[in-house]
This record gives sequence, structure tokens and C-alpha cells, in this order.
Amino acid sequence: MAASIEHQLRQVGTQFADGKIDHPTARMRIVSAIQGHFRCSRVSYWYLYGEPGDRVLECVVSSGVEADTHAPGQRFLESAAPDYIQALIGARMYVCEDTLTDPNFASLRERYLKPNASRALLDAALSANGKMIGVLCLEQVGGPRKWTRPEVMAALRIATGISMFVARFNAQSVQVAAVQ
Repeated sequence: MAASIEHQLRQVGTQFADGKIDHPTARMRIVSAIQGHFRCSRVSYWYLYGEPGDRVLECVVSSGVEADTHAPGQRFLESAAPDYIQALIGARMYVCEDTLTDPNFASLRERYLKPNASRALLDAALSANGKMIGVLCLEQVGGPRKWTRPEVMAALRIATGISMFVARFNAQSVQVAAVQ
């Protein structure tokens, strides 16, 4: 029997904490495990920064079907789809069965017509201290997908765990920098 996704993610966290793997390896193992669990085309993690109205999502890591919009360092500006960002912040989840019919992505329709473009999204906000710090994005390429309630709830649980991992990593990085 395969280990649960939560167990797999804890193993990665332990390996990272024990110094057995580095941060980039941990990130890649996390998104790869999530992609396998959800059997989706792509999983990516995006870091959020900037001020409200002028925020930027920057791709940190992506696993699965490649797209030019999902390479590390690629950016998505809040101004491109402000209703999507607001909905994600408000609900902590954004469930989109078809990017070509979702009104919050109307201004991005051309983007979703390209090869390997997302056709369905299940996005979960990552938060620390009540502030959104990033997005875990599960995507289906090639056609719409109806995300099930168990998938939505699992993505939310996983995002909560990743939020704690990211917050702990950031706090440790600040402590190390202060010592140096």
C-alpha cells in the first residue's frame, strides 16, 4: 500500500530538516508527490509579494507538463486577473473547472488557448500569520476537470502544511542571517 500524501510530505520535511536534502530538492519532491497523488497534469508553487493591487505571483517550482508560463521565475501580475486573486484570498481556495469559461480569467483567454495551458485549476492559498504568502496550484491540461470535494479538502490540508513548512524555513533563514 502506498504511503499517504501527508506521510510522503512529512518524510520530505524530515529529510530536509535533517540536512539529507537541500531546499530545491525538497520543493521538487513536494510538488512531484502532490502531482502523483492528485493525478493532475501539473503542480506548481508560487510566491506572493507586493502590496494589494500591485501584487505579483512568482513561480518557485513546477512539476509535470511544462508550459512557458510555469518555469521558475515566471511572474503573474495581480492586475492580469484581480478578481481571481481577491477570490483566492477571501476563500483560501479557487476551484476552476474550465479556464475558458471562468469569468475571472476572461482577460487571459488567449493564455489558456496555448499548448500545455491549464484548462482546470485547483488553487490553495498559503498563509502565514494571517497573510497570504503564496499559492499551491494544481492544474489539468487538455480539457476541463471537475474537482471533487475530497480533492478540494485535501488540497487545503496540504496547503496548510506547506504554509507551516515555508514559514518555518523563512524563520530559520532569518535566524541564520542574523547570526552571520
